[in-house]
Amino acid sequence: MAKKEFLFLCSCVLLVVLSLNMISAEIMFSQPKSIYSLGDSLELEVEVSEIKESYLQINLKCNESETNLYNSILSKNKVSIKIPLNKIYIEDLKGNCRIQASYADETEASSEFKISDNIAVIANLDKLSAEPGQEVEVKGDAVKDNGEKAEGFAEVSVVEANIKAIGKVTKGVFKTNFSIPEKLEGGQYNVVVKVYEKVFGEETNKGEAKLTLNVKRKATKLEIAVSAQNIIPGDALTFSPIIYDQADKQLDGEVSIEIYNPYEKLFLQKLVQSGHEESLELKTDSDYGYWKIQAVALGLEAKRLFYAEELEKADFELVNDTLIIRNIGNVVYRKAVEISIGDKIEIENLNLDIGEEK
Repeated sequence: MAKKEFLFLCSCVLLVVLSLNMISAEIMFSQPKSIYSLGDSLELEVEVSEIKESYLQINLKCNESETNLYNSILSKNKVSIKIPLNKIYIEDLKGNCRIQASYADETEASSEFKISDNIAVIANLDKLSAEPGQEVEVKGDAVKDNGEKAEGFAEVSVVEANIKAIGKVTKGVFKTNFSIPEKLEGGQYNVVVKVYEKVFGEETNKGEAKLTLNVKRKATKLEIAVSAQNIIPGDALTFSPIIYDQADKQLDGEVSIEIYNPYEKLFLQKLVQSGHEESLELKTDSDYGYWKIQAVALGLEAKRLFYAEELEKADFELVNDTLIIRNIGNVVYRKAVEISIGDKIEIENLNLDIGEEK
């Protein structure tokens, strides 16, 4: 009888031991914050209800990817871990994440949180329109998704204009400026403001803002195009005043024209449009020598010389049996003229001043 009782007691003890071994160890850990930015530290306390001969494994799972943060046999019920959220420890993981802890046969997951590399950037320009050569100031604020102010750099670029400027971001505030190139074509340009932080030489958190800047067209040059450098009085000369902007493109506008004869006497004055072709016809008795076309527009001046050649020319007119010879050129007319009346021929040596007739 005693032997049976002893066997029963041993069986009960063994059952209790087996039952105790089958009891799972509960995993408890502190819940993470709702959002982290790259560079933050993820701090966790993990506690198990019972020490077992098993590894505690803690993984970070973001979307469909994961990485191990901790893997060790426990010597005590509670461990604390502090993981810097950078590429060294979590590689490229970000987005919606959870912490998953496994110990013995138990697995627990934290509430969902977010790891973000985004910086919210608010930027503005001190002017919406600028002229070539002017400076433009860019300033603004930069805040990470975790609510902390960014510390890093602000890069301002206008790709189409090959413009780039970099300034510091301190306590979430930045201010920098850039110059408009003197030859930059007028028009609308996209200004991209990129704010970023760096850890171990690599960009981490980043964000950008896009702005629009209008570059004005500025009159920088005035030229006068002529159809010929020399003109024979009586022929027409065409000329065209042209206003150019900073990119050497034709600019519209009114041009004041003054034309002077070789003795600096005003011959013609008028308003014309930039790029419009004008015609100037000099009479046959117009002064020979260098004439000047002078143009003024939008604070610019230009002049162009052309040469009116000497013209020895006479007009012959028969009025009531009288031959009238008139010098219509711009120099003294010195020529011998053969005049035939019936059978009679006469030679007349002429010496007519400008405008004189005989």
